[in-house]
Amino acid sequence: MIEKFEKYARKESSEMLCLNESVLSDPPIALHTHDFIELSYITKGCATHIVNGNKVSINAGDLFLLANDCQHTFEKGSSDFSYMNVLFLPQLFGADSQYCSTLNLLFSLPYFENKIGFPDYNVPYIHLYQTNKSFGNLLSDGLLEYYNAKQGYLDICKNILEIILLRIARCYLQQTPTEKKTSRQELIDAVYDYMKPSSSFKKIRREDIAGRINIHPDSLSRIFKKEVGVNLSEFIRDIRLQYAACYLLTTTMNVREIIHYVGYQDSKNFYKAFEEKHNMTPAEYRKTYKGTCIMESLSDESFDLKNLP
Repeated sequence: MIEKFEKYARKESSEMLCLNESVLSDPPIALHTHDFIELSYITKGCATHIVNGNKVSINAGDLFLLANDCQHTFEKGSSDFSYMNVLFLPQLFGADSQYCSTLNLLFSLPYFENKIGFPDYNVPYIHLYQTNKSFGNLLSDGLLEYYNAKQGYLDICKNILEIILLRIARCYLQQTPTEKKTSRQELIDAVYDYMKPSSSFKKIRREDIAGRINIHPDSLSRIFKKEVGVNLSEFIRDIRLQYAACYLLTTTMNVREIIHYVGYQDSKNFYKAFEEKHNMTPAEYRKTYKGTCIMESLSDESFDLKNLP
């Protein structure tokens, strides 16, 4: 499904941008692409953003920029979920076509190329987490200009959009490995903090982990491997096994309950991974080490998993 710019633009208008305020529709709009570029800023609430097959938790203060080819929709929004957005055609900034399949094509236009040095690899979308209020303030000013449509409003709206786009590009560049050095400990802490359990383990989303340390989700796995020395998926598996070992020693939960609690879907995979790590079965581990570590509750933040036998 392709959303058309003409659906949102004002009737009988040659405008190449459209600003509006939106809420989550009921039912949500189907998965779709655009024949325009979309910039959205979340003003209230939270939702799940599905973009190019990835599910990303979004909250007030988040911002995203999508190229034409991005396939996305929202789901599971809170009752107060709302956002401001700008829909625009690349011709607004001098493109020959209204089609920019990736954002690097937008920022490589002559209009931008001398203003910001954007990477030349494919960037289908940018998601900035918990941005400062300046983005929201600029968009609010743009909305007011657009709605009032007084003399010169299109130039003002275009200038506001240009400022926002340049700031987005600048933030994105600060997230890339060449611009932002993320330490080994910072990466490890981000994963441990994200995986602190509440009632049970949630599904792990790399976007949520990346957002905690302000790096691009697409870069997370590569940076983690480089700095920590193991794959992110292997590291997460080890944390699950560490928690499983902890619960064996500090609770009366049976093994099946623990397997479910730490997020394993397949008990056979759990047993295999646990025995490879500890050279014994979960039952043998509990019998051997029961009583050797103390934790007041499953959410005791003072307990260090790395002290397990």
